[in-house]
Amino acid sequence: MDNVTEKLLQCFGHKKFKSELQERAVRAIARGVHDVYVSMPTGSGKSLCFQLPAMLQDNKVAIVFSPLLALIKDQIDHLTRLKIQAESINSKMTSKDRERVLNDLQSMKPNTRFLYITPEQAATVTFKALLEHLVKYKKVSYIIVDEAHCVSEWGHDFRPDYLKLGFLREKFKSIPWVALTATASTEVTKDILENLKLLHPVAQFKTPSFRRNLFYDVVYQNCIEDEVGDLAEFLKKSLKDDDNVKARDKNAAIVYCRTREQTEDIARMLCNKGVKSLAYHGGLKGSERVSVQEQWFNGEFPCVCATVSFGMGVDKASVRAVVHWGLPQNVAAYYQESGRAGRDGKPAFCRIYYCRSERNAVDFLLKSDIARSKTPEQKQRCKNAYKSFEIMVKYCEDVGCRHKTFADYFGEEPPRCGTRCDACTDARAVRRALEQHMRRAMSATLHRAGFVSHDDSSDLYGQGRDGQKREIESYYGDGGDDSDGESSRRRVAEETRSLIMHEFAQRKKSIEKDKKSNDSESAKYSKCKAADSTSTKVNGLTVASRESYLSLLKNALNENLASLKDVDEPIKPLSKNNVEQCAIELEYEAFSSSTVISLYRRAMTKLIATVKASKDSLYFRLKTFEPKKRETLGELVKDFEKSKQGESHKSHGFITASQLEGRIEDKNGARELSKADRETKRKANSFKKDSLTQTKLKSFFTPKTAQESSETSSSASDDEGGLIIDEHSKPDPCESTLKLDEIEDNTDEDDIDKTLKIEEISSNSKNDSNSKTLVINITLQGVPSKRANEEKVEHEQEDTHPVDENIKGSPNKKHGPAKKKN
Repeated sequence: MDNVTEKLLQCFGHKKFKSELQERAVRAIARGVHDVYVSMPTGSGKSLCFQLPAMLQDNKVAIVFSPLLALIKDQIDHLTRLKIQAESINSKMTSKDRERVLNDLQSMKPNTRFLYITPEQAATVTFKALLEHLVKYKKVSYIIVDEAHCVSEWGHDFRPDYLKLGFLREKFKSIPWVALTATASTEVTKDILENLKLLHPVAQFKTPSFRRNLFYDVVYQNCIEDEVGDLAEFLKKSLKDDDNVKARDKNAAIVYCRTREQTEDIARMLCNKGVKSLAYHGGLKGSERVSVQEQWFNGEFPCVCATVSFGMGVDKASVRAVVHWGLPQNVAAYYQESGRAGRDGKPAFCRIYYCRSERNAVDFLLKSDIARSKTPEQKQRCKNAYKSFEIMVKYCEDVGCRHKTFADYFGEEPPRCGTRCDACTDARAVRRALEQHMRRAMSATLHRAGFVSHDDSSDLYGQGRDGQKREIESYYGDGGDDSDGESSRRRVAEETRSLIMHEFAQRKKSIEKDKKSNDSESAKYSKCKAADSTSTKVNGLTVASRESYLSLLKNALNENLASLKDVDEPIKPLSKNNVEQCAIELEYEAFSSSTVISLYRRAMTKLIATVKASKDSLYFRLKTFEPKKRETLGELVKDFEKSKQGESHKSHGFITASQLEGRIEDKNGARELSKADRETKRKANSFKKDSLTQTKLKSFFTPKTAQESSETSSSASDDEGGLIIDEHSKPDPCESTLKLDEIEDNTDEDDIDKTLKIEEISSNSKNDSNSKTLVINITLQGVPSKRANEEKVEHEQEDTHPVDENIKGSPNKKHGPAKKKN
């Protein structure tokens, strides 16, 4: 027994290699003379090809580049169970663990034998410095690139960061490199060798893709009545357990679905059919995904319905069935995913449930990717992916050996399949199923396009062609055949169906009516803003839903405020009612910015999550919220009255005599006019006009004569800013005109008295002897000065005189305060 075989038994517990190719690859890598490229199917033991040679190098570390943290974790767990120390440097590590790993690697004799990192981590300053240190002191045994197909744009999982690894190869030429992959076509193999810049000659070891223990077949969904029932029966047949095995080693199955919703639906329906299943997808929390994976791995749930993210790095040997619910996107991905079955070498089954609608969906997505490509490189990658998809379509819609498709794709000789696929086992049955699928798919396409119509023709004469057909069938059905009975049964079935559909429609209307009634009733008592417009603004949204979201948001805000009351306080003190006000405002913002119910739900869910995530500081909208004053009805009435009173006291350039009188009485209260005096003032300040006649604007202005114009211009210097408003009366001689002269406010501070003079002038000529002139002087007193108090009595006597001759003679001149006579 040589050193390699001894180490294989000592470290990994195997007495011999899985295959001759595996042993040859291990020995070539152990020599370390050339760079090595290994391509082996999943489950063929390709990880051992670099792990065993690395264990032969004492006090050295093998650096392994791997694309996924899940794959890294699985590899580290596997080596840990074998008591081989393996570590990783990644973004999810704590600073304490990172420091521990770096200190060990920088020691003289590191205990770490394998260091797993992602290609993104390779670009960091920390790793570059670490790698230079390890190379300087000759502590690196190998640099391994796992899942090397990620370096190729032809690969199904291209990663641009893999391209940067080629620069490391050029920089550290003394370290042997190993590239490994499970799926590589001729183009991918060429890209791996060129992009990683492996030193020639490169030792290549490639295992044929043909796996004898896997049986491949295709089932057409539109050819079976119950697709999920058929899937359940297939899984039950595949998962027959041996009672003598441990729970961890019991048979298992994987059902790959295209969407997250499908994983949930298929898992639920399989459970109803008696197959214990769990759903796994990226929408679950990290802890939930780990829990699902562990329950499946430990045999608690034999089946897992998952998206394609599941299985990378999951090494369970007893997988008996891998099902794809829909068409896979490319050949390499399907080969790798289906290859997770039968790793123990026992028979396993790989099945595709093919559906035209799923095919069309994937076709649309891939073509959309091509259309959205911005660079020639992206466009070429999308076109390569579409070509691989077309091969998968041919795989499902053609009667040919399934294993041959893989061999052609990977550039290998066609294998001797025998009975290891449905096409080679019973080609005639596969052809019949394919023809039936094509007919039904074509019929469905024509029906959707409108070429096949089953519209109601009861309103046509004789019920149209359908009626004539039924009459002919009824007439000729009296012979010996059963056409009349069949026609009669069809009519009864159609009438029953129509009655049922009518009843369903009536119930639906009743339910919708009750729903609207309940919604309008709920809106009356809802705390949400614009509750009565809920269903109008967002179709399908109910007031009850808004109330429930509002309650969740209010609880989240209250918890945020209570948990941080000693750490971060709001700008203004907030009560529970204030928090509720804030919640109502935030909910209304989400409601008013949404047009469909999904957007509203997403906005509210994101808002509540954001509030709950604010654990270090108070939620900013809650911190800056300004509570609104909650006023009683009495306070609102008082505020309204004050506002109306303030509006009435505002100056608009013209103040009525009654307003002035009121102000004087409020301020001084010194003089009270008699009822007769108040009547006199009221008459003097009123316009004589008919309330039922519309007054024109021109009627307020009197045209001046030339003499009046000259007098006005001569006194312009003394009367700038004087405003004269004349109302011209009608031609009736009995009518009169009011003329108001604005008082010039040029009096001294001590002389507060102002005179408002109103003159009534007859519309007749001044020379008319019958004309009468009435002049009423109203003295308005403000805050009386000392001199005004001494002459108070004398002013009151002057106010009672009807006419002043001096004033009467000059009606157009400006008048100041009244003066005493000598």
